[in-house]
Amino acid sequence: MGTSRLWLCMIFGIDYGSKLAGTTVIAMGDHPERLRFFCSCKNADADTFIGQLIQELRPSLIGIDAPLSLPLVYQQPDLSGASFFYRQADKAINAMSPMFLGGLTARAMQLKASFSSVDWIEVYPGGLVKIAQLEGYSKKDKSLIPAFIGMLKAKYGISVDQEVKTWHEVDAMLAWFASYRYLHGHAIAYGNPAEGLIFV
Repeated sequence: MGTSRLWLCMIFGIDYGSKLAGTTVIAMGDHPERLRFFCSCKNADADTFIGQLIQELRPSLIGIDAPLSLPLVYQQPDLSGASFFYRQADKAINAMSPMFLGGLTARAMQLKASFSSVDWIEVYPGGLVKIAQLEGYSKKDKSLIPAFIGMLKAKYGISVDQEVKTWHEVDAMLAWFASYRYLHGHAIAYGNPAEGLIFV
């Protein structure tokens, strides 16, 4: 893939929330300095919202902060000593179990199946924060958001024209950045490819 194609590749980074909560955010763009947000509305179907934007903007790559697979034992029931709750990737990066997330996992997997012409990867913003040693990431304190966004811009050139008001928006930016790293061959992969990988 040539540099010009990488530069113009539309990427979605999705912080995926409950279906009607209004907390799903998509950060999109083809370059770190050209990001913008779209946020779902409370009581509106987040999956329909995502599907409409995929159809309209036709991203080449989607990085979603949600499980896109189940533990391998569900494909291979006779797998000795296998976990019914965690994938290798979840254990390696200390992510939540796809089984604990239940319906959210099923929705994410269904979205991927519905738009199979798009490349999907599973990303983990919290894991990226640890790997990149990004300071000031605390979802309990919104007052830290401006400083954290300033650090992302200073360190990696990531910027968005809109005001960043919530940690959901921050996580969407981090999901986008993990996807951008993946596209450029810089992402770290955790897990077993036969079971499902998480990228940061």
